[in-house]
Amino acid sequence: MAKFNLVITGATGFVGQHFLESIDYNRYNVRIISRSFSKSTWADFSKCEQVVADLADVESLKRAFAGQDLVVNIAAEIRNESMMEASNIIGVQNLADAAVFCQVPKILHLSSVGVVGMQYAAKTVLVDEFYPCDPKNRYEITKLKSEEILSKAAHAGQINCCILRPTNVFGEHHPFNALLNLCQQLQKGRPAIYSEGAMVNYVYVKDLVEEIKSAFDSTTNLEIRNVGTAMSLKDFYTLLAQSLSHPNRLVRIPSFLIRLFRSVGINKLNAISNKVEYVPHNSSLSFGVEEGIKRSILFYKSKGVL
Repeated sequence: MAKFNLVITGATGFVGQHFLESIDYNRYNVRIISRSFSKSTWADFSKCEQVVADLADVESLKRAFAGQDLVVNIAAEIRNESMMEASNIIGVQNLADAAVFCQVPKILHLSSVGVVGMQYAAKTVLVDEFYPCDPKNRYEITKLKSEEILSKAAHAGQINCCILRPTNVFGEHHPFNALLNLCQQLQKGRPAIYSEGAMVNYVYVKDLVEEIKSAFDSTTNLEIRNVGTAMSLKDFYTLLAQSLSHPNRLVRIPSFLIRLFRSVGINKLNAISNKVEYVPHNSSLSFGVEEGIKRSILFYKSKGVL
């Protein structure tokens, strides 16, 4: 059986490297593109074809996409606002143009639930893939624009497209260490503060990778999938405490105090009182948040930081 040819952008990043670790190289020929391969990485790139190309250079993308069956677009600018338009909008337009030119049958695009713009809700709000989008910040706006570029190409019949919208991604090697920092604070005896009914939305990086791979065979012209798990903030703290083998010091903030703070324009308690729940496309993820937390904490312990 002939191997399936796929090309990946963002392979040197956090999600990209986890993806490369999980791929079956007996089934797939993997080509990865980057402006430079000098970046320090943990994944093994030896089984991949490495091609220098740039999302800012459509001609380089045309050369990289030639003969491919699928483009997996993981690359994105997350933090530097001055670079978001170039990467998340112009870069995706170039990617779409190059894929159409090369007659690549499908693009799989990593977006974000942030495109919905539902940053806070005091009452329960369920957000599925059909929920209206109203992005608030620059990242959310540019990611929605990237979706619109690809949706336009799909509606025109130029390409099939699957758009994945993960919630908060965590896991081993995460570059921003948000989960690690929280675990360290809990180990130091900091109480876990929450309000009744508060929710969090997370996805373990290896579950996200499995969802990416599961979308390979979808023949839908345009598909959008939420990826992640919603759980109460209280349960999330409990999972962390159990995995850390540490006492769970829970402190509940009364709802009236949350309302009082918000009534005077103070939003510091939003993170512990948010009731937004993202409805996942697939509720049966391979690992789940609990297993992901256990694996992540074991990883941090092996590095001596927990």
